[in-house]
Amino acid sequence: MPTVFDFAAEIQARLGKVDDFRLNKLVYYVQAWSLAWRDRPAFSERIEAWRRGPVARDLWVDIEHAAGHRVRNASQLCDVDRALLDRVLIAYGHMSSDDLIKLTHAELPWKQARGSLPPSASSSEEIPLSSMRDYYKSVWAEAEEDERQSDGPPAFRGTLEEFEKFLGI
Repeated sequence: MPTVFDFAAEIQARLGKVDDFRLNKLVYYVQAWSLAWRDRPAFSERIEAWRRGPVARDLWVDIEHAAGHRVRNASQLCDVDRALLDRVLIAYGHMSSDDLIKLTHAELPWKQARGSLPPSASSSEEIPLSSMRDYYKSVWAEAEEDERQSDGPPAFRGTLEEFEKFLGI
């Protein structure tokens, strides 16, 4: 299984220098959508509900205290992981740190993990994988239903694996 550092390295390779908060939100969405689309985590490192949104503590510590050593030396992702990352970056890669923070603050997994904490309170509470999976599966189902009711061109419908097969990956 890839690590959070593998995905972070690939994000930086594609987007260039990415600030810590933006990078953490992007790997959060990789994890969330992997759970929704593949029913399994993309990586094993935990994600916590920090004041400024979801953060993979191991990634944060590496960037802040080891100058990103583990990110720079991350191994390659497989084609399936790259396809997942492609989809996440299409959806979120153009967003700023502030935009991603606002977005994650509006979504249930982060809110539920923080419970009744005030917005300015620190937290190291883990965002449960089940919370991410259930929430983003429902977001995906709602988006598919909205698309079925639109007059626009049809989009690909199916699993990530079917999409990859369609693309020849």
